[in-house]
Amino acid sequence: QALVDADKILVLGTGVCSGVATYLDYGLKLIALPSSLAATGGVPLAVALSHLNERSIVVGFGVWRYIKSVVNAMAYAHQLGVRLIAITDSPVSPLCNDAEFTFIVPTEGAGHTLSMIGMMSVANALQVMISHLRPQKTVQALQRVDEVYLFGDLLVAD
Repeated sequence: QALVDADKILVLGTGVCSGVATYLDYGLKLIALPSSLAATGGVPLAVALSHLNERSIVVGFGVWRYIKSVVNAMAYAHQLGVRLIAITDSPVSPLCNDAEFTFIVPTEGAGHTLSMIGMMSVANALQVMISHLRPQKTVQALQRVDEVYLFGDLLVAD
């Protein structure tokens, strides 16, 4: 419900978390929520943070070898009174420090990098939950997206 009620949603994730952050941001935009993505630090992140207020929410993704820009952005947002959601791999993650909502996900995998499957599942579940909280608005938003795709001839014809 916090994501539905927010007037601005800022999704943070860089490095190995950038893909899942992009997925969540895209999914929220598809259902007409006011989401923006900060997948890098520096000036783009500073500008994104400057637009937050007490009705905003920040979703931060981070795993072992936590990226300083994401941790610091969450701490700054907390100082502004912004609600925080942490999606991370450990209860002692620095993203959990001020988070109102925390999702701890496994990251063990067979490859040389951490697995993002758990994070992707949480990002997907959040989108599904929002769709169930506002089914008519979700359907309307998705229909508008489909109309624009068709108008713009963006899809491969069957």
